[in-house]
Amino acid sequence: TQGGFPTAAEPSVQGHDFLHDHTGNFRGWKRVGDNTIELMAGISRQDFGKTSAGRPQSHADTNFQLARLERPTGPDSSLELRVSRDESMARDFPGPSGPESTTRYWQYDTQGLHTVSWGDGRLQTTYGAAWRYAASASSYLYGATPLQTNRTVRGFLHQSIQVLPTISVMGGLNHETANAGGYHKDFQAAVLWSPTEEHALRLSFSRANTKPQIYHRYADFDANAFVHVFGNRELEASPLTNYETGWRGLFLDRALHLELTGFYTEIQRHLNLEQVPGPANVNLTHKNTNIVILRGLEASLRWRGGRGGSFYSNYTL
Repeated sequence: TQGGFPTAAEPSVQGHDFLHDHTGNFRGWKRVGDNTIELMAGISRQDFGKTSAGRPQSHADTNFQLARLERPTGPDSSLELRVSRDESMARDFPGPSGPESTTRYWQYDTQGLHTVSWGDGRLQTTYGAAWRYAASASSYLYGATPLQTNRTVRGFLHQSIQVLPTISVMGGLNHETANAGGYHKDFQAAVLWSPTEEHALRLSFSRANTKPQIYHRYADFDANAFVHVFGNRELEASPLTNYETGWRGLFLDRALHLELTGFYTEIQRHLNLEQVPGPANVNLTHKNTNIVILRGLEASLRWRGGRGGSFYSNYTL
């Protein structure tokens, strides 16, 4: 509980910027023969005070449930099944002169994957499939069609190979299709080289796609008396390409740990909010028009000076 600041606004609503947060979580395991069952659940409630006339408030409620089954299918293989659900509800009370805004989002997920180790442990294969149903309901955000949904199906494969005792390669592939996002595929490849136990070099390349959300496609609301926001159903996924290299070294009988990582990331067709013609003074919608480039270097040093003590330093550019 946070009471807020006593001078946050005019005297009539003094200190009305509180925060109340209630959270509960559960997690449990059960062994049934060779099977392992894991259960998780949680709930959270947050209340926010707002420093404006009429003492308005906002509420946010979230909950989730997950069940996971892991079953060995052989001496070097296992099967994992997972089902989950999560939900969030946001309610905003802007004050006596404004409408109440309520937005509910809920999602169901199922996933199954099979992992097999073969070739005397030098090769490991993981493959599987997943399905997702997502829905968003809001008479404020979506206008005349307050309920919007999206269904996603995907299949994936990951393979790692120990080519030599000091060299491993790995790759992953994901195919995905959604009725509100279309079809796309993602992939990743990496090489790990450890000439000695104290030194390791990593090179990786990946290509993924960031999908527009339901809000980006179907929004239809007045942000204020002068601005209207529209969704854009022609939006496409934003391709993300990433190159990364890293090195890790251990010195002074493993007491000194150095790590360097360099990366270059480029996002094409990134979402941008642009002005378009419409009934309001200002009309905005999302379009695939931006290009984002991220490049940088991360360096870290960890020194273990003795029993119970260590020093850590990090630098990111």
